[in-house]
Amino acid sequence: MTHDYSSRLAHVFWMGGSPCAGKSTWADRLAKWYSVPPGNGAPLRNGVAVYHVDDAFRRHLKYFTPEAQPTLYHWTHTPWEDLWMQSDEALLEQAIAAYTEHFSLIVQDLLETDPTVPLLAEGTALLPDCVAPLLVNQGNAIWIVPSEDFQRQQYAQRNFAQGILSTCRNPDQAFQNWMNRDANFARWVVARARVLGLHLFVNDGSRSVEVNVAQIADYFHLRQSI
Repeated sequence: MTHDYSSRLAHVFWMGGSPCAGKSTWADRLAKWYSVPPGNGAPLRNGVAVYHVDDAFRRHLKYFTPEAQPTLYHWTHTPWEDLWMQSDEALLEQAIAAYTEHFSLIVQDLLETDPTVPLLAEGTALLPDCVAPLLVNQGNAIWIVPSEDFQRQQYAQRNFAQGILSTCRNPDQAFQNWMNRDANFARWVVARARVLGLHLFVNDGSRSVEVNVAQIADYFHLRQSI
């Protein structure tokens, strides 16, 4: 990022981290149950002031080009069989590069939102190194990662994951490589967040959604609205 957009994004609460950590569910619950205290803007509302990076990715997909987003373009045009048969190192490097490329498109979306309305942005592509330069207040950002056991448990229950694996000749090996990639990515997020002095939250599945959401709301200084 060559531009300083921090003042124009001061209304954004950032929730990054690795896949299967609970970010999407928690963001929707935060929007439904909590609001920003008086004087700091309007209440968070689901569907109005929640930005899901996965939804944005699906919208942005048609705009990826080999010139502007080479890793993303390659990533989205590679069969699952070929993707998951790469080495752990290649998978991690590719994920970091792809998310970095996507971040500039995410920022452009966020710059078009109403700066008077608090916005909760959540997604894996909100990398610590990308978000940190945009923070006016570090208390407006948190990175959530799952424990490795919880990650594997959650992926095994997701229908979309089973659909992807069904296209692979060796689904067991593909699943193992996928899980290794995401576990390595989680460790990378933790390391980068610590270097940058950013806040981390680990979801090991031992706490209820309500307890986790309440802790995130407390960190963001949100108040319960219902």
